[in-house]
Amino acid sequence: RSIMSFPNREQSMIAAEDMVVSRRGATSVPANIAFSSALKYHMMLRRDPTNNDHPYTVYLKGAAERVLDRCDKIVMQGETVDMTPALRAQVNDRLTSMMA
Repeated sequence: RSIMSFPNREQSMIAAEDMVVSRRGATSVPANIAFSSALKYHMMLRRDPTNNDHPYTVYLKGAAERVLDRCDKIVMQGETVDMTPALRAQVNDRLTSMMA
């Protein structure tokens, strides 16, 4: 069941947590770059042996400009598209306005 199908935010959050906890035991972390103020991001490579098509997922968390610099795709209206210079500028403008 999709977490978006729950009627309220609390139920969705509980469902999402249950999904994470149930998957956490089946996965491993073969690579990790700890957060540092110099890099301004934290990266983790997670391996999911139950996913044969895409067993590895990279998670990147950090300063918005550092994360955006590393993106080559963006999800728009449910579809993954190439990150063009125009889209990058649009996202950067939105991030800047949110940080102001």
